[in-house]
Amino acid sequence: MFQRWISSWVYGGALAGILLLVMAPMLVSGWSPPLAATFLLLPAYMLHQYEGL
Repeated sequence: MFQRWISSWVYGGALAGILLLVMAPMLVSGWSPPLAATFLLLPAYMLHQYEGL
């Protein structure tokens, strides 16, 4: 089972990136713009990893 996680980690990262983007308006509503922009880099990177396959 662990081997399957290792070989398919990119798909899980893509789903986590989508989830973070969906939750972002609720999470970053009270944050400063630079902090919110930094937070949004994480799901962007996660989705980029999926594109690289």
